[in-house]
Amino acid sequence: MIFALICLSLVAISHCGPSPVLRWDYSELNGPKTWAKTFTFYCGGKRQSPIDINTKSVMKMTNQKPLLVNTKPLIINATLINTGALLVMDVKHKEETPTIKGGGLPSAYKLTKMTFNWGKTNKKGSEHLIDGKASALEMKLVFVKGEHKSKKEALADPTGLAIVSILWDVMSHNDELENIIKMVNKVRFQGESTIVPSINLGKLMPDLNNFYRYKGSIPVPPCTENVAWTIPTKKMYLSAKQLNTLRGIYSSPKDSKKMLQMFGNVREPQDLNNRPVYLYAYTPEVKSSP
Repeated sequence: MIFALICLSLVAISHCGPSPVLRWDYSELNGPKTWAKTFTFYCGGKRQSPIDINTKSVMKMTNQKPLLVNTKPLIINATLINTGALLVMDVKHKEETPTIKGGGLPSAYKLTKMTFNWGKTNKKGSEHLIDGKASALEMKLVFVKGEHKSKKEALADPTGLAIVSILWDVMSHNDELENIIKMVNKVRFQGESTIVPSINLGKLMPDLNNFYRYKGSIPVPPCTENVAWTIPTKKMYLSAKQLNTLRGIYSSPKDSKKMLQMFGNVREPQDLNNRPVYLYAYTPEVKSSP
């Protein structure tokens, strides 16, 4: 049973071969409102994600080391997968791996996955809210502590995961995101996958000098509470056409008699339960001219 639960959480982080016994999705039958009862060990816990960030009550952290992201390595031949519940990009590297460190993190972490959440409307798509307001899209970059040799080890570590969650609103076309969007027609149905040849991660991320940080969970079952969440205060932007392309993805197999679109794959904000939410504000030093 423990192995099955670990595999379930890896839908957004990895893949485990045979389908697990306990099923989850975003439907009324197996959706987020049922997870706390079905996956009682964690999903009903006190440090769950996502949350609604109240900007007036955050604790400001200054004089901290900046969050450093090594985005120089291009993501080569990533696998874009329609799991039926989420759109996932499985990131693999032959050589150097994009990493994050600093910014209050206890270690260096390496990128393994990217996942995407969106809604039926532009006003309800992200899982994390800022002052009660959702963004059109949320893109999660899932990092695993660098010392771990397997993702199973990372899930067992109380500080094993770090997720950078980027909020997107509809405004203008994003050329780098288009490298993913143009492959969506090959993964429109559950179980389909395709290769994304190359992604420049740096062009999919905003300025990280200011970000929110809190301790939470993986936002899908079994909701293990071992994630350091980072949500940049600055947003990214995509076009209405790009978002509508994502809305053309289905949670159903291609031969299904009842086709269900994948929009609305979000979990409602969870109670903070007195957890602190921090605002890290880093001001780069400006060197004066000699």
